[in-house]
Amino acid sequence: MLKKEIQIEYFKNKSDSSLRHFRKFIKTQDASELHQMRVDLKKIKSLLNLSSDCQRSTIHSDRIKKINKVFKAAGKIRSLQLNLKILETDSLNYPDLRNVQLKILKDHYRDFYCNKKDYQKILDNRKEKFAKNFRDIEDKCLLNFLGKSIRKLNLMFSPYSERKNFHKCRKIIKDLIYLNELLPTEVRTDIRINLAYLKDLEDCIGKWHDNISGINFLQRVSSDKEITENLKMKIEKYFKLILLYLENFKEKVILKNQFSI
Repeated sequence: MLKKEIQIEYFKNKSDSSLRHFRKFIKTQDASELHQMRVDLKKIKSLLNLSSDCQRSTIHSDRIKKINKVFKAAGKIRSLQLNLKILETDSLNYPDLRNVQLKILKDHYRDFYCNKKDYQKILDNRKEKFAKNFRDIEDKCLLNFLGKSIRKLNLMFSPYSERKNFHKCRKIIKDLIYLNELLPTEVRTDIRINLAYLKDLEDCIGKWHDNISGINFLQRVSSDKEITENLKMKIEKYFKLILLYLENFKEKVILKNQFSI
């Protein structure tokens, strides 16, 4: 059983951590602080998704909606940071383009800063009575949630699925990775998930998606065919690697299973 006290403590710790990274980012505009804040928010959402599923309710929907407000605003900044990284790593000699991107990034920094009080209020859960929304989660429900997630991935990763599903799958994979640290020993014994495999697959899908975002950005702002072709090659490379990872997915993702998936 996953006791509600453990869920509350996890929620509190991740909320406090996200708030610390948020405050550091406001002061320093350090991309790594923004990234860590988003990771903490993803972990919180994973827990809330699990809790909602097992309670068969939308009890956490308002909290998830508020978290997404901060998450999406931070995501826009991250996308611009990735655009600038592409301009630097691919040695594009477009100083004017880089300056334009820097200006847009500064505008987003300013908007984020202007909303900092609202965002801080969302992240600061110390005054909220969130504990009443959590319940003990039985092992059977945990196993059902894991099983549903793996079956959904297996279906979405079928040879007939569309490439666009990969990014949706990545979110489910992250849920499995993040929630693993919360699972009771008994559940980990019943179903041992291959975390190393999932982390490698998630990383590969992430790089594939970032390069797609990069090529979409470049096609809007540049006519440099050489750089575009270079990104297309990277996209195809990661796509082929993803397909290799996905061979016999269901057998690879579970190391030991005493529970029918």
